[in-house]
Amino acid sequence: MDAVTVQVGSPEWVQAQLIEIELLADGVDKVRVLVGVAEQLLPSPLEVRRQAWDIANTIEDKVKRAYALIAIASHAPEENRVTALEKALEFADIQAIENKTDRARILIKVLPDLLEKRPSILDQTKAVIETIEDNIQQAKILLEVAVSLPDENRLDLLKEILRLTDERSTEISGDKFLLKIRTTAQLPGTEEALDFIQTIEDEFLRSLALKTIAPDLLKNRPQLLSKALNIAEDLNSDISKYSALAVIAPQMPNLEEALKTAYAIHDANARSSALAKIVVKLPDLERALEIAYKIEDTHDCSEALARISGQLTDLNRVLQVIPDIEDSKLRAQALVEIASKLDTNSLLSLDQALDFAQLIQEDSDRNEALKAIAPLLPEKECHDLLNSHQTEWENPVYMPDQNQPRHLEDVLNAAKKNQDESAL
Repeated sequence: MDAVTVQVGSPEWVQAQLIEIELLADGVDKVRVLVGVAEQLLPSPLEVRRQAWDIANTIEDKVKRAYALIAIASHAPEENRVTALEKALEFADIQAIENKTDRARILIKVLPDLLEKRPSILDQTKAVIETIEDNIQQAKILLEVAVSLPDENRLDLLKEILRLTDERSTEISGDKFLLKIRTTAQLPGTEEALDFIQTIEDEFLRSLALKTIAPDLLKNRPQLLSKALNIAEDLNSDISKYSALAVIAPQMPNLEEALKTAYAIHDANARSSALAKIVVKLPDLERALEIAYKIEDTHDCSEALARISGQLTDLNRVLQVIPDIEDSKLRAQALVEIASKLDTNSLLSLDQALDFAQLIQEDSDRNEALKAIAPLLPEKECHDLLNSHQTEWENPVYMPDQNQPRHLEDVLNAAKKNQDESAL
């Protein structure tokens, strides 16, 4: 069914916009979107912003007034936005706001837009944050700053956050540790970050940080691979070491070295995870299958077999692999993929694929596979299959391929069409 087009400015459009605005959690975002809606309803967007500005200036609460002014300014045209935001800060008079956390968060709100044209805004924001007495509260606000910064500005700030969380504070250690985890997850993929990771005392955090940056870092700078491996190998905790190696090994350009590293992982789950990601890259698909079959974790084994089967060109070989994919969703996905390679002349292969699909235990996965195969069957067999699943398929369902049929009748028509074409 085609989507209904709602005219901009119509009552239905306004109602839809108001519903979406109501769902927004952030008050500043609400003001910004409201201004945007108003600009589309009224003849002069500039006049709308002027009126909104005048109204915002009458708000008595200093914090709410500041957020409202920033919301209006951030909606200004791009070429005027920096000037508008600077004017909003001036009128907001944030120095008069007593709560230091509120003052810092107001500056954080404008930081991404002003940083390039006015770099001093970062120092101004940090200076306000430094006046917050509790170290952990300081660290939390600094993390809000860090996530809004580009990589080149972020690392020093993240180091400072971790330093603050190492000092004494009034908060419980669980909160401090969670903050450390969130901080290490923001480390940029740079060589400097890799150097910094070596200085992190907590092995769990060091492993987490290494896993966070390894994929991007090793993809862009494979020469740093040995350094990353050394950091992982130096971890004393087996869990931390092997979980890090499981992430690093699949990024190694030399697949034989990658396999060697994966096999050296003593933890079965981490080893399975690494091998599943490596074998799908091997050019020798038979060797890849041989290794995949030996992967201990059932899901990792299924994932590897499913991905390798998608690379095979011999349909008979694919059909030999599919029954060994134990995960029902992955088996269904493999059957959907093979269905696109089958035709109405491959009756033996079709029967095998159909049998494998009907053996899938999970209803939704089984139906996904059957719907991909059904149009390729002769009309009577397709009709019988549809009748046997009438209850399950009586409603339209989502199909990832938009060319696939979506209703029972469509499936049957597709089967009849394929049969007619094969008779020509």
